[in-house]
Amino acid sequence: GAFVLLDFSINTLTLFAMVLAIGLVVDDAIVVVEAVEYELKYNGLSPKEAAIKAMENVQGPVIGIAFVLMAVFIPVAFMGGMTGILYKQFALTIAVSVAISAVVALILTPALCAIMLKPHMQSDHENFVHRQLNKFNVALETFSDWYGKMLARLSQRLSLTIIALIIFAGGTAAVFSVLPTSFVPEEDSGYYIIAVNGPPGATTERTVQSLEKIRQFIETTPGVRDNFSQIFTVSDFDLLGGGQKSSAGAIFAVLNDWDTRPNKNQSVNAMIGATFGFAGKGVPEASVVALNPPSIPGLGNTGGFSMYIINKAGDSAQVMAERANEFIAEARKSPAIQSIYTTFDTTTPSLQFDINREKAAQDGVALSDIFTALQGFYGSIQVNDYTSYGKNYKVVVQAEDSYRQNADNLNMIAVRNSKGQMVSVANYITKEQTGTPSSITRFDNAMAVQIGGSQATGYSSGDAIVALQEAAARTLPQGYTYDWAGQSREELKAGSQTLLILGLGLTFVFLILAALYESWKVPFAVLFSVPSGMIGAALVPYLLNFTGSYNLANDIYMQIGLLTLVGLAAKNAILIIEYAKIRVDERGMDIVDAAIEASKIRLRPILMTSFAFILGVLPLAVSSGAGSGARTSMGITVVAGMTTATLFGIFIIPMLFIIVEKIGPGFFTKKNKN
Repeated sequence: GAFVLLDFSINTLTLFAMVLAIGLVVDDAIVVVEAVEYELKYNGLSPKEAAIKAMENVQGPVIGIAFVLMAVFIPVAFMGGMTGILYKQFALTIAVSVAISAVVALILTPALCAIMLKPHMQSDHENFVHRQLNKFNVALETFSDWYGKMLARLSQRLSLTIIALIIFAGGTAAVFSVLPTSFVPEEDSGYYIIAVNGPPGATTERTVQSLEKIRQFIETTPGVRDNFSQIFTVSDFDLLGGGQKSSAGAIFAVLNDWDTRPNKNQSVNAMIGATFGFAGKGVPEASVVALNPPSIPGLGNTGGFSMYIINKAGDSAQVMAERANEFIAEARKSPAIQSIYTTFDTTTPSLQFDINREKAAQDGVALSDIFTALQGFYGSIQVNDYTSYGKNYKVVVQAEDSYRQNADNLNMIAVRNSKGQMVSVANYITKEQTGTPSSITRFDNAMAVQIGGSQATGYSSGDAIVALQEAAARTLPQGYTYDWAGQSREELKAGSQTLLILGLGLTFVFLILAALYESWKVPFAVLFSVPSGMIGAALVPYLLNFTGSYNLANDIYMQIGLLTLVGLAAKNAILIIEYAKIRVDERGMDIVDAAIEASKIRLRPILMTSFAFILGVLPLAVSSGAGSGARTSMGITVVAGMTTATLFGIFIIPMLFIIVEKIGPGFFTKKNKN
């Protein structure tokens, strides 16, 4: 229903949000059920009384968690650009799910508990399942006792918590500084593109021969569809530079389904490498570039990086081509660059006609007549329109094709001089064979050379961008600059917004918690627990890259995962701090005792909700096939971050509560007796 109201479609981002929402919805229900179970087991209440008593204790945390999660996601949905579009669908889907989940947990779940749960009674006739569950409960009770003792010890050394947080925060910053960056991960889209550019001026027949060689190679390569009609060839089309060109063509090769390509040598990247290898030996007469299509349709015709070398010095096309070739030669030295190319070429065969203006003037021949005659012979001229039988027709004059193809026919073109005599235009024209660009690209109203390519295996698109920036600094002279296009442009814009997005999330979480606890210092106990999740989200992808099976980068999906971790880490902190603060403010309990007791009471729901969520997201982290790049990027980030946030957070959060509650004028000067 929300998708219809928000005009969302079923796509990768909304499905991601639905997967995470399942875990969040279950979390709220688990919190309520565990609270009711606690009252049934330890206070001996009836199911209805237990449900009422439990809701008195957990309605605050449930509402607080819902508002915190919505405060994390809703603000980023209003960001602009491509990043805002990607965040919007994910963020609003999560926000709507969390709101509905909170309503269900506050109304439906306690009613179901009162109806379905039964008082705890000892039985001498327990089945196998009950015996195993009892063993699990005993083990959890033993762990809870050990956990309480460890918290008591840590409360005597609060400095260890501060040191741990500094290590987590510093380690996270250090890992992110060396983790590769990208906009979105490369995907195996089930097809790839081959751009073929023959010698300038090559005929269509020659280009088709080159395309046919590559087509035959692809047909005999394992991994391509058995139905060869799935290989599409297009001649007279320059895929890289755009526009029509007789010397250019393109091939679109569709691969078999992902489940029939289990081997790495049948992946799209392997197929691209094989095509490059064949083209180097089998198609020497043409420049062949195999490309993976962009992960997000619309960000350029091809994947990889895209940029422009801009000529603001006013140099000729020949000089501009030399500067671009120097830049490309320097960029090829970087190991981060697998392929780099440009379609800008000044060697397209052409004829330059130089008109002897002085001689034409002496003979009384108008230059405009010479230009008009040449245009009408080699090009075309619209003379007028006429109407016949109610339809309008254009009258266009041009020479026959066989004559227009021969520049030696200038003596057949004549114009009238001022005396009314017909004079051949060949008397005033000198022909010169020269080279020229087939097309000229402009960027920001200046002549520009389009550069494209892809990063090498094991390197991210961010590494390739840095390599190109360094090459530009070393080779481009004064008067030349560069700018980015397509996916590369969006990547640079998204990178500058990462800190803003996380900052917005943390700021709104702080404001919500300040209103919830009516305190400016207690929210810091929640926010300072976030680094315990960030260290896992940063360190695990970095370590997995060394295995060679992954090529994870700090991309848009990892950033969405990090934003999710802010809300999830805050959720665990709220469950503990809410119980602890009630014991301090309403019962006058000692701060340390309150923190330990609240932590032990909330340990079970925290572990249950956290690991239920982790197991629910785990399929994303280990997925394969279509869209697996995005799924693994987000899944590994959330699973790793939530694991460390849970394992470290259950120890750090109570200590942060103690530190924040005790902090005051004499905190740093008086010895802590606890």
